Amino acid sequence: FPEALVVNLLLRTNLKDHDIILDPFAGTGTTAKVVADYGKVYSKELYSVLIEKNENFVEIIKQRTEIKEVLQVPSYKYSWETTKEYELPVENPKIIASNPYGELYISETHNEFIKILNGMQTEDFKKYHREDSVYFFGVKNWNIQALYFPGIMNNYGYVLRNMIVITEGQKWFPVFMLAHKSTRYPYRFFLDNVRREPKTLYKLNFNNTIGTKVRDNINKKTGVIVDVLEEYFDNFPKLVVVKWEELCSTEFVLHPIREEEITKGLEFYCPNCNEELQVPYDPLGENTCPSCNLKLWENISSVPTIKEPTEVVKVLDKIGKNVEANTEVHLTNFSTRTNGSKFSDIERINWGASPGARRIVLGEYFSKTRLYKVYQPLVAKYLTLLRMSKGLTIKNITEQFPESYKHTVGHWFRQDLGGSIPLPDDLEKLKSILGDPSGILEKLQRTALKFQTVKHSPNGKNPGDVLGDKEVEALRKLYVW
Repeated sequence: FPEALVVNLLLRTNLKDHDIILDPFAGTGTTAKVVADYGKVYSKELYSVLIEKNENFVEIIKQRTEIKEVLQVPSYKYSWETTKEYELPVENPKIIASNPYGELYISETHNEFIKILNGMQTEDFKKYHREDSVYFFGVKNWNIQALYFPGIMNNYGYVLRNMIVITEGQKWFPVFMLAHKSTRYPYRFFLDNVRREPKTLYKLNFNNTIGTKVRDNINKKTGVIVDVLEEYFDNFPKLVVVKWEELCSTEFVLHPIREEEITKGLEFYCPNCNEELQVPYDPLGENTCPSCNLKLWENISSVPTIKEPTEVVKVLDKIGKNVEANTEVHLTNFSTRTNGSKFSDIERINWGASPGARRIVLGEYFSKTRLYKVYQPLVAKYLTLLRMSKGLTIKNITEQFPESYKHTVGHWFRQDLGGSIPLPDDLEKLKSILGDPSGILEKLQRTALKFQTVKHSPNGKNPGDVLGDKEVEALRKLYVW
């Protein structure tokens, strides 16, 4: 749990010098750390007593806190009664139905909160809302029952995903995030909509990329950067040569500051009026162009057209002038300064002295991943339309892949939580079988190098589970596209 929650609990208590705070399930010692900090801020002499069974956690506690003594207590036999599970009290249901994509409602009383939980069980509530909706229901004047009953909503077709603490002066109240217990569709949750700007911006200090390790997460192999062909404005590599054993390839590198912007940069347009689509594909709703009312995703001709970011197109064009994008060639065939570099012979690299080697020690490296993040149900819908246009069954397609793909191919056509996106090599095979008139499969084959290190998300900081009362309305943004 967050430190801010402990702070708010302590602020509600009239603490005096020499008071003792007990945490019977200490975990990593968050309570003790907050108590120590609290005592310093408010000039109080406070003490902590922690109880923790896991010895690994005890070591962490000692590092985080000012605990001065650790006592080992022998285990004692004891008996207990099984906790009784209570059913949700039956009340006149209160149905909250203002947005089919999700709801945010704060009850004033515990009784009103129980009525809302009853309302979630009604057919009117379920019919009004989508299967991927999320609900933020809170209660200001809460009691222990209000903390208990959201946890048993699993018995009524919902899952408790999180509890958010809302501070209100010296007080606080809970807001519970509930979603449908569905295995068909992921629930709507757009964290980027509520991220906060970090207090300190991430700064790059990248003087030399040569020698930095590259991990290919797609093909399960490793390589090393042996040349830089182009850089961004701040000297961060933009186009590099990677040596994979006896072969090498040119690779596009994502800039950490623009990583999210590029990977989510595919734009979808109506094939009829060329209007940009803010929601490219909705597996639960009607897919209609808001401008010309064309029904989208009905057949191949109604599949939206795609546009890639201009920056990526320019880089891919440059790669093509050297070798085909992301295609491996023998190092001796690559006409760049790689051949004259001391890194041409991988065995002779002084790993202890090179900047790239030092980055490996520091846990910094590049990983080769998909360039674009594309909504999986959209890919599955496109593959299904291609398959139907060719008059093929999933079995027909499976038979054209190795035996080991017997239980894999079917998942490419699923739009539920069991769906998956084919790997680049598999996409090439699918293109030969189904074609790719809209170019979606080709875009999915794009790969790029991503810098792996500890850094802030370029979209901002996660606001966490403790919010101020002025921030409650921001929760609506989590379920609005």
